[in-house]
Amino acid sequence: MPQAPGPGSAIEPDPPESHTGTVTAPHPEQLLLTPEQAGLLLQVPGSWLRKQAAAGRMSSVLLGRRLLFARTDLDALVDSHRRPATTGPRRPRPGP
Repeated sequence: MPQAPGPGSAIEPDPPESHTGTVTAPHPEQLLLTPEQAGLLLQVPGSWLRKQAAAGRMSSVLLGRRLLFARTDLDALVDSHRRPATTGPRRPRPGP
């Protein structure tokens, strides 16, 4: 009987989304997303998301050997990287 991967084990990449290798945008009500679909939403490569999940810097879901991301976890990732707006005066640009 196969065992679930433990800490530090490699996570297998998901199979391509279609025969052409293109990733389709997720349906708005889709609960879990592949790394490629999540990457489309966040405008980052799916490989970056895989690395973040493997390093424990991002929540993810392992169903069998398939790595998936919940939309709520993507929202939390964006919130954790949010920078406050600056309210101070802008410095003038140097002229020619």
